[in-house]
Amino acid sequence: MKIAIIGSGISGLYAAWKLSSRHQVTIFEKNDYFGGHTDTHRFCIEGQSLAVDSGFIVFNEYNYPLFSEMLAELGVESQSSDMSFSVNNLVTGLQYNPSKKWSLFAKPQNFFKKDFLHMLADLIRFYDNNKDVVVADCDSQLTLDQYLNRHAYSDAFRHEHLYPMCGALWSSPVDQVGKIPYKFVVSFFQHHRMLQLKQRPQWQTVQGGSASYIEAIRKSCANIQWRAMAVSAVTRHSDQVSVRTQHGVEQYDWVIFASHADDTLALLTDATQLEQNVLGQFGYQDNHMVVHHDQSIMPKRRSQWASWHVHVTKNQNTISSQHLHYGFSYWMNKLQNLSCKTQIFATLNPNLNIAADKILVERHYRHPVFNAEAIDAQKRWREINGQYRSSFCGAYWGWGFHEDGASSAARVVAQIERVSSVAEQQGVELC
Repeated sequence: MKIAIIGSGISGLYAAWKLSSRHQVTIFEKNDYFGGHTDTHRFCIEGQSLAVDSGFIVFNEYNYPLFSEMLAELGVESQSSDMSFSVNNLVTGLQYNPSKKWSLFAKPQNFFKKDFLHMLADLIRFYDNNKDVVVADCDSQLTLDQYLNRHAYSDAFRHEHLYPMCGALWSSPVDQVGKIPYKFVVSFFQHHRMLQLKQRPQWQTVQGGSASYIEAIRKSCANIQWRAMAVSAVTRHSDQVSVRTQHGVEQYDWVIFASHADDTLALLTDATQLEQNVLGQFGYQDNHMVVHHDQSIMPKRRSQWASWHVHVTKNQNTISSQHLHYGFSYWMNKLQNLSCKTQIFATLNPNLNIAADKILVERHYRHPVFNAEAIDAQKRWREINGQYRSSFCGAYWGWGFHEDGASSAARVVAQIERVSSVAEQQGVELC
């Protein structure tokens, strides 16, 4: 078949990689680079060329089996990474790094603060009480806020630990984290072994930057057509699919939407009511990422630095101390084992001033918002896929991570191959 794939994030790339050996595949990408959240930048620092990621950064073989298998088949190497986590609250003065044995107690005066002691006690309680929870039995409508209220968890635990961690994981505003379904959070924590202190997976990062696997796909799948152009409209017919760009209209036998759900609906000229009902439940959050080398945003003591660092400040739009602004900085030297003395950071939604002359690049990404409506819509994937010569995939069908994108694409690939196989057996031409 002649297949159009709209979007070159992990879902579109995985689908193209799998399908290109038997089908004619064309990938359309509206950005000025292929990869979506796989976004690698090359900088000349200290006389050497360094690859720095600002979107997708880490994975592990246990939780990312499909993605890991793809890397192995493509011959793309990875290296061990570090997934430490620390918080520096400039409002309350609380500063801790639970990743290091003694850094949790960085400030002895913390032990004279009730908030710190409450946070510590609730941290242990939350992890212990949820590591063996039967997720299937959890109420899918119960939000994280509601669960924490029901079990009397302290504000300190929420705002100093759990919410910042969830905000960093899902690139979500911390004041929205409480609306995420409790079942969604706990299932993710369990699956990624985050509720246990031992036998946690070893995290990896792609050598040479995450875009290395895109280069490998381009080399190994020479028959894929790469179109660096935006699609403006898609219309489906009984015998073909029309894809419109600034250069005109092309006809395909099948279309795969590997784009954000709302973008997909905007492209479809003939979206069914069912497609609108399902895809319309997925919302998105705009996020600002700054890659820089201004280490003034980090704690003065290097022992308090971590791969994932949360810095908390007062929200300038309110005088209430309950309204805080959370920024997230990823320490790229630690995450990617960068061989330079200059310390490089990728800061998401900065809440501290970053010197303009130390900014290397800025990006704007959009991430899925995982509320109850979105989680319910995920269950309806089969209702809209495989009809009208179209399929829908993306990380938004799972937890929003790279493996979710690959898994979603794998479902689409399997479905298309079944349709193609049945057509061949019946002597029906799909093209």
